[in-house]
Amino acid sequence: MEEAGGSGYEIGVVLTCHSPSLAMNFIDFAVGSKWFPIEPDIDVPEPINGFAGARAPTVPREDADVQPLPKKSFSNRFDRPVFEGRKIVKETYTKPDGTRGIKRNTTIRIRGGPRNSFLQKHSLSKDSLAVEFADAYFPMFENKETDNNGDPYLSMEYLTRNTNMRATLAFAGEATYDEWSGPFTIKELRQHIGLYVLNGLSPSPSIELKFNKEDNANFNMFCFEHFGSNAVRRHRQFKAFLGCQDPRKPTPLIQHSSPLFKVLSVVKWIRKLGPLSWQCGVDLALDEQTIGFQGHHADKQRITYKKEGDGFQCDALCDDGYTYSVYFRNEPPPPKCNHLSPLHARSLWLFDQLTDHYHHVWVDNLYMSAKFAKTAFNLDNKVMTAGVARTKDRGVPRCVIQEPVKKKSELTTTRGLVKAAVLKGGDNCPDLVSISIMDNKPVHFITMVAESLQWIEKTRQVWNKTAGRNEDIKFLRMNINNDYNCKMNPVDVADQLRNHYQMDHWIRQRKWLWSIFMWRVGVLLTNSYKTYCRVMDDAGVPRSQRLTHYDYLHAIASSWIDKNEVDIRKIRKLSGKKRRHEEVLQDGDDDDDDDDQSPVSNKHQTPTTEKKNLSTPSKAPRICDAALNPDKGLLRLRLNHFGVFHCSAPPVTKIPSCALHRWIHGRDAHSGGQTRGKIVTCTHCKVNLCIEISNASKSSTQCPIWLVTRLIC
Repeated sequence: MEEAGGSGYEIGVVLTCHSPSLAMNFIDFAVGSKWFPIEPDIDVPEPINGFAGARAPTVPREDADVQPLPKKSFSNRFDRPVFEGRKIVKETYTKPDGTRGIKRNTTIRIRGGPRNSFLQKHSLSKDSLAVEFADAYFPMFENKETDNNGDPYLSMEYLTRNTNMRATLAFAGEATYDEWSGPFTIKELRQHIGLYVLNGLSPSPSIELKFNKEDNANFNMFCFEHFGSNAVRRHRQFKAFLGCQDPRKPTPLIQHSSPLFKVLSVVKWIRKLGPLSWQCGVDLALDEQTIGFQGHHADKQRITYKKEGDGFQCDALCDDGYTYSVYFRNEPPPPKCNHLSPLHARSLWLFDQLTDHYHHVWVDNLYMSAKFAKTAFNLDNKVMTAGVARTKDRGVPRCVIQEPVKKKSELTTTRGLVKAAVLKGGDNCPDLVSISIMDNKPVHFITMVAESLQWIEKTRQVWNKTAGRNEDIKFLRMNINNDYNCKMNPVDVADQLRNHYQMDHWIRQRKWLWSIFMWRVGVLLTNSYKTYCRVMDDAGVPRSQRLTHYDYLHAIASSWIDKNEVDIRKIRKLSGKKRRHEEVLQDGDDDDDDDDQSPVSNKHQTPTTEKKNLSTPSKAPRICDAALNPDKGLLRLRLNHFGVFHCSAPPVTKIPSCALHRWIHGRDAHSGGQTRGKIVTCTHCKVNLCIEISNASKSSTQCPIWLVTRLIC
């Protein structure tokens, strides 16, 4: 690459260099685009620490007292597009009448979180059980979401149907498995999957040991009671016939066209569920996830740098530990990006799954290149990438490249040296920045995210030998380096959460589909836990009152294994009624003035329940503690006696009952709460009361004092 006119490095000249791969890397850039070196021009003083020997984390101990190279920041600023993702924030305010109301404002969605439509569809709130969150991601009964062919996505009912069909086609009980115990029920299959979740919390060398009474270390009485005496044989049958794909579907003639055919339903559901359930924040990360496998397979990869060892790998797009979407590396690359390498083609397909513009995606040196950054920015979603880059054939300009220092004595005079350049002349890749930072080794970055290049002051605690205590020290770090360290870890967080309670711990998987199936269950449960945490964060629930990751998985495993488990459909129905009732109670506090809503907020605002017209209600208001709240309860108007007359009138509901009896005694049969005779309605509050209660509210001698003070009109 030659200098063009003394002011920059022209990309058009690169086509004549001796590296064909480097030339291809720049072939899509505009002719005349140039790398312009930029010089640091702002002096940054070294922070002063209170004790001798204080040093930055990467500085060796022997160099602690050596004067570091003077630091300089860059005055250049780069104009970056603003992330378009928005979220609605509710703020309380005081109305002119003294009551409190709620305003809805929109702000940039810095952190990702579950979609409100997904939470409402599955009746999820801070009061929902762990098993309800899990069922939203791994349904027990038929999935209501369907694919392009109209077939429902993955569910336990779908797995049960395929498992029984595989057993039937294998003539189980006739030609094979003479001790076949019959078709599996949905609850049975749910129990066996829950057994693996429990094994992740309390690992055993073999699952069957949990049913062995003679094994004092692994025997589990809870499992033994709920699985019965035939547990070992039944679990072996479950492992033999588990099917993730309909066995009636023909296997593709060309194996390479669909290598994941046997587990395709698993992968398709993960890809569908991410955009359906989650709204990503500004910063995401793209990296590989590894699935360990000990058997033989043509697509098995040799992996020496991961704890899982050899197995399968997939490229994963993650947001703070939530696995948004995946693309397996043994799958054919998407045809849309056939002019790119398979790695970059898969990555751009993952970017297309996003729903907002101008996300910041952080990648490592395996992915990053100048061409990849330009192509990602020209997608429909305008993804802005950043990350460390290799110096060979990745588009890093020569004016930025720093060579490693061979002599340690010279390192003290070069540590902290920064070189940078910005790409100019191409509208399809505005202000692409390349920067190198010399630490113990040179680190090279390519970024479309950085708005500035500055040294920032960081603080960390270190041990002070002289004082005998931990003390804070200050040191300098480049802002692009700090952002990469803090924002590149979402995939690692997802791996850590999934592997911390790994379900197949100590279990060698000889069938490749079992490895991917176990990985898939772990991903879905991890995503459901992240959703649970976000719901608790939004509701302001303190951490001391939440379930830990262990307790969350333990609650799910216990529910799935319990043979007397309450039907999840009944739990969801009750939760939905409770949620809708709370929305009705909160409607009286919401501000319906649309003047405060900006055009952006109206576009992104989720639909809310309309305010009920109390003059002609379809159902009479119910009495509860929240409704009786004097500040924001729906029935707080019962305390208003100025110019208002509360009198009895015939009820307007079809089957009226006394709301007070129901509140005190409940709705169970023979509890006395379903009092339906001689019912009247308050003309102002619209509450149904029996005549005895209505008369008692007019005289304190006919009613207990606590009842008069809480209900009196």
